[in-house]
Amino acid sequence: MQWSFEEIKNRNSIEVATNIGDTLEGNFGEAIGVSGKGLALDGFTTRVIRNNSDIIRPGAELTIDAWVSLGEYPWNWCPVITTESNEVKGYRLMIGPYGQLSLEIAIGEQWIACTSENEVLSLRKWMHIAGVYAAGKEISLYVNGELVASMPINGSMSFPARKNCIIGMVAA
Repeated sequence: MQWSFEEIKNRNSIEVATNIGDTLEGNFGEAIGVSGKGLALDGFTTRVIRNNSDIIRPGAELTIDAWVSLGEYPWNWCPVITTESNEVKGYRLMIGPYGQLSLEIAIGEQWIACTSENEVLSLRKWMHIAGVYAAGKEISLYVNGELVASMPINGSMSFPARKNCIIGMVAA
């Protein structure tokens, strides 16, 4: 799945791979991105929702990457993207209150987290973040192309049967 946020019409952003319009909720604006436009989230109400039936399910490998520019660190852990559900299933790439980055994968009914050190994310500067998962091998995190954390894992991701994919906000 890939969103450019270049064009937002009727509170919808077109996801590039499927050409499906996904709903933008809450207060948001445009931001000057690294290339073209970006989405400015308000930090409280903004989220992009990809309906369950349109989610591309990951296989044995998954890479999530995004460009982020933080005005300030969140008060608590905040997902860049999440597919978590009431069950312990799915994945979430999150930013922490001390400028950390974490990729959490549900394996064997528990969240397995690969988390960076504090302050790997700078404020008021565009940064490229990436989380990489390989079933039975490892979870790795990158900031601006530099490896900032990795850990070996056993097992593979449990994915929720019915749950939306959300960008920018904790799953409700």
